[in-house]
Amino acid sequence: MSSVRSWTRISFFVPLVILSFSNPAYAAGSYAQSFDSDPPPDWVEAVDTWSATNGYYVNATTQPFRAIAYFGDRRWTTDFTYSLRMYSDLAGTGNHKVGVVFNYVDELNYFEVAINMLGDVELNQVSGGVRAPLQTGHSAIPAIDTWFDVAVVRSGNNKVRVRIGNEDVLSYGQLSSPPAGYVGVLSQYNWGRFDDVKVTPVVFRAGFGAGASVTQPTCVGQKYQLSFTGTESATGTVWPPTFWGEPSVVLMNTILGCDKTPFSDYLDARTKSVTFLDGLSTMVLSNTVKNVTPQADGNIGRLGLSYTPGVEGDVPYRFYVRRYLKYSSNLANPGADKWFVQQEFKNTSCSPPRRLSLTWQTNSAAEPFYRLRMDQNNSMDCGIESPSLPVPEFPDQTCYPTRGENCPAFITGQWFYDEYFVEYSIGGTSEDRVAYAINGQVIFDYQAPVRSAKARGIKLTPGYLNIPNVEVQADDLEIYHDAPCRTFPCGAPSHY
Repeated sequence: MSSVRSWTRISFFVPLVILSFSNPAYAAGSYAQSFDSDPPPDWVEAVDTWSATNGYYVNATTQPFRAIAYFGDRRWTTDFTYSLRMYSDLAGTGNHKVGVVFNYVDELNYFEVAINMLGDVELNQVSGGVRAPLQTGHSAIPAIDTWFDVAVVRSGNNKVRVRIGNEDVLSYGQLSSPPAGYVGVLSQYNWGRFDDVKVTPVVFRAGFGAGASVTQPTCVGQKYQLSFTGTESATGTVWPPTFWGEPSVVLMNTILGCDKTPFSDYLDARTKSVTFLDGLSTMVLSNTVKNVTPQADGNIGRLGLSYTPGVEGDVPYRFYVRRYLKYSSNLANPGADKWFVQQEFKNTSCSPPRRLSLTWQTNSAAEPFYRLRMDQNNSMDCGIESPSLPVPEFPDQTCYPTRGENCPAFITGQWFYDEYFVEYSIGGTSEDRVAYAINGQVIFDYQAPVRSAKARGIKLTPGYLNIPNVEVQADDLEIYHDAPCRTFPCGAPSHY
């Protein structure tokens, strides 16, 4: 352990408030700062003098052991990602560092991540003025006079993960339930530069663990429906969710007729214990569509969780979803003209009627490919001819792994994670975007107007396909109001 230098103490009380910012603030608890004005609003110079210069934040001297500044008008406890860009003017033999502070109570009590230009990463806790090392890591990315991205992911009471560029470089799961605190930056014997600060809280997270379960099927309107209920003991997550409004009681509208008996011959939905990436057992949501024979109305029975708020239009215009998934080997080499919906939302109006869907498919030659499509099918009687065809202003986006295009072969028999970011608007703007990645590899990044009325809801887990007997396992679902990083993709969800 080492003692923290005793600085002049600054005491103040700041209430936890919700503010409006000239920089984007996307939801309660979110915050962004690009340091385009000096002084940046509500930033506190704890140690050394700081200024916003040329669009970034920098400390004045190289003398303080730890020069620290922090945003003093909002505090966070956990379940948030703190991301930013940083830059070091000095390298030396590793004593010149840049980094961040989080769960910062005062100059004697906080957590910090310090990075030198040799790539050494330190996670430390400062408690009562004494610095204790917690974990170390390494990254090949940091270099003198070069901007690089850093993200600190806080989850649950005890977990923190540090990401540099597109790699997780440090993970620690034994924090001692940190109190609510501020976020900030630090510079050691250095002129550190910092920009594009962003704090993005988790809107909803789920581990599908003990305390929650799939309900028995019930018949509603001649169709089977299931839900997911209970309180997860590990995360405290309550099902059904309410993060975008009143509870949506039915989370699995199977569209399977109640005349299809027994139910278990067609669909299977449950939670089960499996082995995860770390070799330990974990509870997951397991869905299997056993029979994909079309019914009289043309529909195929389906599973997968969907979230539709009770109040129409409560889904925001920007959201981000990530989760771990594992598909059984039945999905490998399924044959021609197969499809499997990965993500989807339908809107609330016929004007303009839109559905945004992301699917894995095979063509008539059995070639697998990914497809992103905006069409006019929203399951409403809008009187539109050929509603499933793409709309002209949003041409199909496709990627064929077998043709050497920049997308992975579809993954079966092992865990992977995907990320999905959507920003859309009623009229369509240049800020709109749809992005999708698997295991950190971008499949689509469509940056053009995405015109749609408000979404009715979104898919939380996959389960709609025309390939029989594919088991879909899902775990560690996380939803944000914005991508929790400065540049997409943002990385894997936390494991709960």
